[in-house]
Amino acid sequence: MEKIKVLVADDEEEIRKLFISLSKVYPEIEVVGVAKNGEEAVKLNKILNPDVILMDLHMPGTNGIEAIQKIMTSHPKPIIVISGFLDKTKLYSRLKSLLVGAIDVVEKPFSIETIAKKIKLFSEIKISKSFPQNKTNKKFKIVAIGASTGGPEVIRKILQPLPANFPLYIVIAQHISKGDFDKLLVDYLRNNLNLKVELAKEGKRLKKGIVYLAPAERHLEIGSKGEFILKNDYQYFPTPSIDLLFQSVAKIFGEKTIGILLTGMGEDGVKGLKAIKEAGGYTIAQDKNSCVVFGMPKRAIELGIVDKVLPPVQISRMLLNYSKINEY
Repeated sequence: MEKIKVLVADDEEEIRKLFISLSKVYPEIEVVGVAKNGEEAVKLNKILNPDVILMDLHMPGTNGIEAIQKIMTSHPKPIIVISGFLDKTKLYSRLKSLLVGAIDVVEKPFSIETIAKKIKLFSEIKISKSFPQNKTNKKFKIVAIGASTGGPEVIRKILQPLPANFPLYIVIAQHISKGDFDKLLVDYLRNNLNLKVELAKEGKRLKKGIVYLAPAERHLEIGSKGEFILKNDYQYFPTPSIDLLFQSVAKIFGEKTIGILLTGMGEDGVKGLKAIKEAGGYTIAQDKNSCVVFGMPKRAIELGIVDKVLPPVQISRMLLNYSKINEY
């Protein structure tokens, strides 16, 4: 069996020795390189091509966060952050910073068993490059998201790290039950996001800094002036229709659109994502491992209309790269 290659980046000698000893207990894991700072980690990553990187945040010279950014825009790898500076009260903001590339974070002290399990898990994940920092929101104007089963929690994970002044419009079609569930979803997201959250209302126009959700039992389209158009078109099911929203966004915003298709059964959203792709927009599908139901994304991937297949944390990181917000 081929061994899992691990690169260690930590300025503490004891920690480095501990990780090097991993292979004695877990022969399937091999530490192929050791870096004492971020700059060395970036260089060794290119040379050694590891399967997983264990990265300390606080190192002399180029720190962990800077190294993560460089790695993820050149030779991306699954990066597990190992740090002893994670104040529990500031964990949220710290994790938001780590979304520039880290796939997980482990606080010191830790068990070697925990590290080994994470190495094995993340070694199977294929990481895509970050959007280069010079490709900013000059190109994109809107993010359109479609989701079904399991969607609310994934939407939270993707949007939670975004700042209140995120510069792109955000619209969402989430399949939802009748009743007040759409209002409950709005309340849930409001309590967990920096951005404002509202149900789309007929005739109102898109504004930045607000996440707009299609209301239950209504289909949402975007008009030529950025206004909301609500429809009761029962030939489209389920509601709200992801296809209708995506197609209208593609028609109005074209190549300035980022389309994201998340967890859910069936094929709703596939035609819409294709429309975004054909209009020159950028298309993303949620990966199988993080989906509750790998239906809609799977079909889009099979049709070859997806630019990137990513877990929620990576989707969030890509969106952050477009916000021009540097919080670390």
